Amino acid sequence: MWKKDSLPDLSSWVALRADRPPRVLNLLFWAAVISTGLTYGFVFLVDRDLFPSGDPVVDVVILVIIGCLAVSCGLWPFLAWSPSADWVHRAATVLFLVVSVFSLASNNYTVLVLVCLATMNAIAVFGIAGACGYAAFLGAVNLLLVLVVPGDPLLIGLVTTGSALVLVLASGLVYVALLVASQRAERTRELLAELEEAHAELRRHAERVRELTVAEERARMSREMHDSTGHYLTALAMTLSNALRFRTARPEDAWEEVEQARELARDALTDTRRWVRALRPSNWRDTRARRPCGRWPSPSTAAARGSSSPTPGPGPSCPRRRNWSATGRSRRG
Repeated sequence: MWKKDSLPDLSSWVALRADRPPRVLNLLFWAAVISTGLTYGFVFLVDRDLFPSGDPVVDVVILVIIGCLAVSCGLWPFLAWSPSADWVHRAATVLFLVVSVFSLASNNYTVLVLVCLATMNAIAVFGIAGACGYAAFLGAVNLLLVLVVPGDPLLIGLVTTGSALVLVLASGLVYVALLVASQRAERTRELLAELEEAHAELRRHAERVRELTVAEERARMSREMHDSTGHYLTALAMTLSNALRFRTARPEDAWEEVEQARELARDALTDTRRWVRALRPSNWRDTRARRPCGRWPSPSTAAARGSSSPTPGPGPSCPRRRNWSATGRSRRG
């Protein structure tokens, strides 16, 4: 059973190029020319009386056929393959179309390949109108050859002409289908390029949104850290003020205030370390990094980090904030 990847990629053989024919047409042309030349060489080698035959009409036809093949080989590399080609290449195309029609006088099946290639070249340069004109010229010349060359009945000539026109129609349809497929493939490549560019732009915007979200969250946490530290410093200042007031009248209470001030300083240091740890960049990549005051990051913050939403639950508790006031201490006195 064939697999999709088992077939070779033949797109380069049928790809249309602006200044050159597809590779498969090159292959068909040279195969037809070589096979026709070998056929005539073998025939002349076997029957040496075939040329010259003594009949001037037959000899002229043979010379015309050989000349048409030689001219076709010389014109093939210079043919135009796009409507925008210059007049030199377009003139080479017109001459090639004429030569391919007169080469049908050989009645060799390999020459029919030249007719197919000429039809495709006419469509590539002159469009459908050029192919129709080529078909009309081919039909007229074929009928003329039937009338000039002796020994060919008119009915056979009409059938041959009809067959040649059918061949022109079939090759024209094949080339039109190839043109349509090439245009669609080019459009598909353009759409893929636009899609990749849009996807890259979307990634850049998502990264920018993530950075802005993280920066906003860090700024908010910094403000909360500032408020928490300010609270501790205020309570610490009030506690030390009470200790200063009680140092002579009630030394025991003064030392108690100093002890409480030390606890406040220790709690403030612990809380500040937690804030600093939470604000480190490494912790922002951790899904389970918790805020110092027992709250998990918001879902938008977790999404900005590129991770799933954190599991709800209690975070590490903040140290208890003591409300120390000079009024309360005064009441003790």
